[in-house]
Amino acid sequence: MVRSITISAEAEEEIYTAYDWYEVQESGLGERFEIAVRRAIHAAAVQPEIYPLRFDDVRRVSVKKFPYSVLFEYDECSISVLSVFHQSQNPSRLNRLKKF
Repeated sequence: MVRSITISAEAEEEIYTAYDWYEVQESGLGERFEIAVRRAIHAAAVQPEIYPLRFDDVRRVSVKKFPYSVLFEYDECSISVLSVFHQSQNPSRLNRLKKF
């Protein structure tokens, strides 16, 4: 079953910032990045439980061929993409996703 997908405004901004950066590096690379992110999100929507917990209820799926991870939560009917995170960034930036 494919769950419905919601992408936070922050995650959308992260995707498009990276898209723009990759396009400057090489024409078409941004498009390949976006496709890889969308595939990772779709895979998470199909089988979210197979991806490791990052913390609390937030899981992580890696984006193939790019140094990014998609962080998401899910329930029976949907997934919510919280962040598209470059893996070399300081992980403390993800503390905003933790539930206290």
